[in-house]
Amino acid sequence: MCCQFERAVDLWLQERKAKEKTLDKKRKERSQDTKEVGKQFIGKLRQESDYQGEDYEVFTSWLGQTV
Repeated sequence: MCCQFERAVDLWLQERKAKEKTLDKKRKERSQDTKEVGKQFIGKLRQESDYQGEDYEVFTSWLGQTV
């Protein structure tokens, strides 16, 4: 009885470790994907910003720059 219990526990631990390893791999992939999407988003924001308008003029004058 004791040996069967130990085998069952060992099997359960092996399965748990395998599942955890798979989940860790998926988490890392998602993290990398999220970072890449964020970088692309910021890049597009920078490209699409034309820095014109009343708010920008006020901000640049506040910095002491000329428009």
